[in-house]
Amino acid sequence: MKTFMMRLLMTIGATGLLNDGVLAAVACPASVAFGPATSPALVADPNCGYGSATCLQPGQRHVGIDYPGTGSAIAIAAGTVVWVEALNANDHGMGNNVIVRHLLPGPNCAAVYSSYSHLAGFAAGIAVNQTVTKGQVLGAIGGSGNGQPNAFAPHLHLEVKAAAVTGNPLGVGNQNKTCATSPLNATANSCWRYVGSASSPVGAPDAYGYLNPADYLNKTLTAPLYRQIAAGGRHSCGIRPDYSVTCWGFNYYGQDFAPAGGFKQLSLGNDHSCGIAANDTLTCWGRWDFGQVTPQAGRFRQVAAGVDFTCAVKMDNTLACWGRGSEGQTAPPTGSFKQVSAGGDWWGGHACALRADNTLACWGKNDKGQARPPSGSFKQVGAGGAYACALKSDGSLICWGDDEQGQATPPTGKFKQLVTGVASACALRSNNTIACWGWSPDGQTSPPSGSFKQISAGGYGYHYCALRVDNTPACWGDDGHGQATPPAGKFKHVSGGAYHTCALKADNRIACWGTDDYGEATPPSGTFKQVSAGPQFTCAVRADKTLVCWGDDSGFGITTPPSGSFQQVSAGYSHACALRTDNAVVCWGWNQGGEATPPGGSFKQVSAAVGFTCALKSDNTLACWGDDEDGQATPPAGKFKQVSSGGYDSCALKEDNTLACWGLHYGFNGDVPLVGTFKQVSVNGNTCALKMDNTLACLSSDYGEDRLPTGTFQQVDGNGCGVRTDGFISCFGMPGFR
Repeated sequence: MKTFMMRLLMTIGATGLLNDGVLAAVACPASVAFGPATSPALVADPNCGYGSATCLQPGQRHVGIDYPGTGSAIAIAAGTVVWVEALNANDHGMGNNVIVRHLLPGPNCAAVYSSYSHLAGFAAGIAVNQTVTKGQVLGAIGGSGNGQPNAFAPHLHLEVKAAAVTGNPLGVGNQNKTCATSPLNATANSCWRYVGSASSPVGAPDAYGYLNPADYLNKTLTAPLYRQIAAGGRHSCGIRPDYSVTCWGFNYYGQDFAPAGGFKQLSLGNDHSCGIAANDTLTCWGRWDFGQVTPQAGRFRQVAAGVDFTCAVKMDNTLACWGRGSEGQTAPPTGSFKQVSAGGDWWGGHACALRADNTLACWGKNDKGQARPPSGSFKQVGAGGAYACALKSDGSLICWGDDEQGQATPPTGKFKQLVTGVASACALRSNNTIACWGWSPDGQTSPPSGSFKQISAGGYGYHYCALRVDNTPACWGDDGHGQATPPAGKFKHVSGGAYHTCALKADNRIACWGTDDYGEATPPSGTFKQVSAGPQFTCAVRADKTLVCWGDDSGFGITTPPSGSFQQVSAGYSHACALRTDNAVVCWGWNQGGEATPPGGSFKQVSAAVGFTCALKSDNTLACWGDDEDGQATPPAGKFKQVSSGGYDSCALKEDNTLACWGLHYGFNGDVPLVGTFKQVSVNGNTCALKMDNTLACLSSDYGEDRLPTGTFQQVDGNGCGVRTDGFISCFGMPGFR
């Protein structure tokens, strides 16, 4: 549609109705199926597709797809009508218009909005707050606009947009245009329209939230969804829609245990991770031996984690670096910068940064010429192992330094993002596909097909991860620690070991991630009732009520459980216990302190820890056995609902829903570390509990109340993971003693 003004949701005197209130108690969908926008199916105008620079007047870019013809405009997916604007003099060329909000899978129900313009009229019942189904008729396709019923030849103009984008995109000379707050505009100074500029590449999602409808039409989106994906040396992380962080892969140094709270940017090094919070403060976690996780104080714009060091751009656009500095990599140049990249390999590190004038600066190890960048104008730079690459202002690539594996010989073409590994690199083409080159022993240079919006490599660059245009992750390359296999789906229950985590999925299968040195994170196939992760082994109750264990046996027979019929299992430090279907308890494994010698009687639940075990008896009293050096096997008297033991401590949920705890850190008198009433408690290195309102409370200083993830949960594990009420997992904090 050759319209000068693209979109204005609300103006003074507009006749539209709007209601997009807070989403409360809404169940986020597990998946969303998108379909076509017209019935019968119309062929899109090839001259007026998304991003077209020829469809409109010079300097403008088309932000939707036009479908010439007649018929019906239909909802591309199930959703709720949030805007209905009838033809009027202030419709800015869009005529009769309907906007539908579509909830997406993932925490907090992220959403996209679809807009249908130039309708001849509305279908019966189409009104604000009306729910619609996929394929439901919204109105007849027409040519309305500018207050006229037949201003244009009949066609549907379809747009898809993200929510709440600020700023006035009307361009110079249009600052006085008045636009009101709407579900798509966060302030009264933002409008849903776009004129375009040379700095916004044709065909790319723009700064004002427009999305390519073709990335949604006739596709099904499933969880998990992410805002950003990041790859490290042997681990990966992603920022979820609620800004919490989920990590998977190698976790020996705790690099997978992101602190609680929201982050807006991540960067992963070889064995450490860093993130910038919403308030622009910087936090790092993981391997610490060179000080790489101890950032300078202040506020930051961007962070880049290298092999054993970290660099960041401060809010005043100067650079700061810390960590291993043996090659001068932590002594950045002075000046004003836009972006920084920290690289390195087994023998040393270097870094490169993009100056405010778009030239490059590099420093650190320079044995292969990696710290001698070319002259010219650039958009982005990436420091690899002993080489570096940069994205030129014209969209082409250039690399310098070590080229033994072809890593400094990039492909030709136009690109919009670049990432560098130790001896391979990948870049996002202008058509949203990925190209990779260099060293490829594990398929590093064989990226998946499809359209992507962001790509990441980190640490030694053994693997890469990318975010598809539908916000789902894809990883490739080395997967020896599960770093290239992001967790997916919904879950019922989560259990954390020392450096791995396992969870029971909604389909009753088990998914594990983290360190897998002994196979502890490689579950067997089949369906299960429950799973429990120990330090380096895991046990589970199968659907047929038999037991199975896997991982490190330690010579104690831990991974050889007894036969029989069981209802629950608990993996301790070097022993395990299970509750039979006849309510008797049986234990196996290491038994030096009697931890694997349970008393007789009838029980409801059992919990194994380090050298001792506790259980809830059928009369709701407690029994413990094994090592009692710190009072951990001397439970308090009274009636209880649930017990959890971990390390050398235990906590139990009383019948009045308060807690009693005992052991090494809690004394001998049933101390109350968490005040209030709770539904569930877990002691697993740290102590966390599920409040009566389904929010979390944790005792450890690692999990201050102000750093816990927000939202509601159905189960929590003391190692710092919880299952949200929508079935998705959030992990937080640092691993404690297990």
